[in-house]
Amino acid sequence: MGIVKRFGHINLAVKNLDKSIEFYCDKLGLKLAFQIHNEEGKLMVTYLMLPDGNFVELIQMGPAQQEKPDAKAITAGHMCFEVDNMEETLAYFKEKGIEIVGGPRVGRDLNHQCFIADPDGNRIEMMQLSPESPQRKSQREVKK
Repeated sequence: MGIVKRFGHINLAVKNLDKSIEFYCDKLGLKLAFQIHNEEGKLMVTYLMLPDGNFVELIQMGPAQQEKPDAKAITAGHMCFEVDNMEETLAYFKEKGIEIVGGPRVGRDLNHQCFIADPDGNRIEMMQLSPESPQRKSQREVKK
């Protein structure tokens, strides 16, 4: 068996964050789980939770992204798989010759993460959830 535990989230860059939240929450039934801000208080990411505890991660496109003539309404930035142990995951990647293209690091959500890329360059985040992360806390709420 492989190292992937379960699907973690998909990251979507959106043109209008408020309209996207309204669409996913009010029309599709996802729940606004939490938002993460940077040190200056600027909103960085919005997490919406599916009924099974998985997430859709929304990031507001910047003006430069929106001004591109070929800008899509929604683009996937990366997908995320949860792993049980980041150290074992990193050792596994080394053994398999898989290059780490980002991290490892602890994110603002307190989770351990690193990024790899598939043969087409699509980014894949590997994430070990911290017991104190907003994702874990949101998932506990689902089980209540």
